Amino acid sequence: KQTQEMISARLGRSRSYIANMVRLLKLCDSVQKDLIEGDLTVGQARPLLALRSAAQQIEAAERIKEGELSARQAEALVKSMQNKTPKAKAA
Repeated sequence: KQTQEMISARLGRSRSYIANMVRLLKLCDSVQKDLIEGDLTVGQARPLLALRSAAQQIEAAERIKEGELSARQAEALVKSMQNKTPKAKAA
């Protein structure tokens, strides 16, 4: 099994770059497809990892693409979506 350090050395990229790319694999398939096809940038897609459901990720990705939002604007969008999501109350 290869470590991130081994992969980074082989590809000539930093370990943090490899770690960030691996994290993007946690995005739902639809958003990964947008990323692969160039409809979203890594900077726009990374904040979507904070959203809990695939439906939220897809909704946010569509809003980012439609509004041509920057990476910072995408971060703000995700924060606003998180604030609207009701949180479970402690008993």
